[in-house]
Amino acid sequence: AFTDDSVGVYAQDAGSSIDLSGLTSWSGFSPVSNRRSSLQGTDGTTIDMSKLSTLDNVDLTVRGTGVLPTAQITSYQNANLLVDSRSADFSGLTSFVNNRLTLTGGSGAIDLHNLADITGSSFYVENNAVLALPQILSYSAGSISADRYLYASGGGVLDLSSVSTITANTHGYTTSIEAYSGGQVKLPGVTAFTDDSVGVYAQDAGSS
Repeated sequence: AFTDDSVGVYAQDAGSSIDLSGLTSWSGFSPVSNRRSSLQGTDGTTIDMSKLSTLDNVDLTVRGTGVLPTAQITSYQNANLLVDSRSADFSGLTSFVNNRLTLTGGSGAIDLHNLADITGSSFYVENNAVLALPQILSYSAGSISADRYLYASGGGVLDLSSVSTITANTHGYTTSIEAYSGGQVKLPGVTAFTDDSVGVYAQDAGSS
């Protein structure tokens, strides 16, 4: 385990590898430096973290052709996840709390079919990527002191059609629903906003 420590794991250049095959949990925030951890591999690299199931405060980038196992992750919180122009298997993930997910690129795809809890997380879908979460029935903006975003741009589609209720941030921060440059955010099941700060903004032709 990594515990209460800012650790950077980065593999670059084909044939490079990092063996973290025994790592099962990663709590990546250092109370000394106030820094999070990070994890990324580039084209042709391998990072073996096949037993890692729990991440907290670890920014994760999935990009290129590197081997970076993620299907075994069940809980991820308090960080940034970027999936850039490739597919990513997060099929074991059930809890995704207080994060920012960015999915970008027409070939960008992420398997989140077991995801159940997205409390306090923001979603950015960009550049013709499509993210649909039909199993998510409600959205809570959570309790952290920051605005939350449901955002699509550049032809990206964020499909939350099964969501029927949006719950306010407990500190009054805004839930922003935004579409730019032909992006689409789909929330047809929401029938009311109640006692909630919500910003709805669409810009550029084709945005909805």
